[in-house]
Amino acid sequence: MRTNQAAGLDMVFGPAGITAAGADVLYDTSTAFNYCINGKAYAKSTISSGNTAALTDANTGLGFVALAADEACAFLWLINAGGDVAVAQGPVVAIDGDTDLFKDDGGRPEFPAVPDGYVPFAYSLHQTSGASSAWTFGTSLWNAAGLTDVLVDISVLPDRPQADARS
Repeated sequence: MRTNQAAGLDMVFGPAGITAAGADVLYDTSTAFNYCINGKAYAKSTISSGNTAALTDANTGLGFVALAADEACAFLWLINAGGDVAVAQGPVVAIDGDTDLFKDDGGRPEFPAVPDGYVPFAYSLHQTSGASSAWTFGTSLWNAAGLTDVLVDISVLPDRPQADARS
């Protein structure tokens, strides 16, 4: 008898090419991508000028929690069977210094839970410096003073947030 080890798989096949930058709250994906939720296959075309201001936390249904100076957070970019994009915010963590998030020995924020019916296709890490004003996902600009961020395409959720390929 053969058992199916991939039953119920949630996965993205190929990078979405997510980008978010500049004096804006919009995001884009440069690549169409395929994905599956509970083993069922779906496809998503490229996204141009997706508006993060219209989003709330996929887990709480509330607005996103602001990052104060010297704080960091991971956000999961999610998609459902209907092709709707959602974002879930992880816990906000205190970071001492301006570049801890991107050091191998620095404390990294944790991923939030993945809501039922969604699969993550990317995550982003955001860190504010000691001189930063409060930064809120979907409200504050991507190029806000004192903000450092990185966006990472994923196929499955890694064991921890990684700031770059070497992490």
